Amino acid sequence: MKHNTNRIKDMSKRLSTLSDDLSFEVDQGWTSSLYHIARYLDEHTYNDECFDDRRSGLMAAGRLSWLLGAARSTLSGVFSEKDIFTLINCYQDIVFSTDQISTIPSYVCEALGIKLDNYEVSCAAPLISKLLNLNALQRLILADTLERIWYQPPMTRTNQIPEVFDLLGIQLR
Repeated sequence: MKHNTNRIKDMSKRLSTLSDDLSFEVDQGWTSSLYHIARYLDEHTYNDECFDDRRSGLMAAGRLSWLLGAARSTLSGVFSEKDIFTLINCYQDIVFSTDQISTIPSYVCEALGIKLDNYEVSCAAPLISKLLNLNALQRLILADTLERIWYQPPMTRTNQIPEVFDLLGIQLR
């Protein structure tokens, strides 16, 4: 599909103003995702009066919620609680950008001081292998779940990692 690059640039610029009051960690994820947000809105905004950017974005959020709910169980039995602690230590209170979701295995290696080319001989080899075997949707689910651990709503706040995973229908090993 051909994209209107000028419209996407204009939309990205307009969307960037929405990050003025965000924390540094959240702003990094937001800013790094602007192109993909603008591209989606460009592809799915059909009529500025009926189906504008706001409605299109909300529709995307609804679809994402459905997709995550339908696919979370594909991570059941993949990770242990120890694996999740390691990931939490590598990623501290961030909001994942689209690029960070794509590079989870290499970032974890970097954070642990391991060269991705030589991960097989490291003590983190089982975790890195699991991360490398995830498809894009599973990486998105993992990133979303880690964010939920960090940014739990006050009414449901729990520091117990297994509880968060259980609430989302993901069983740890």
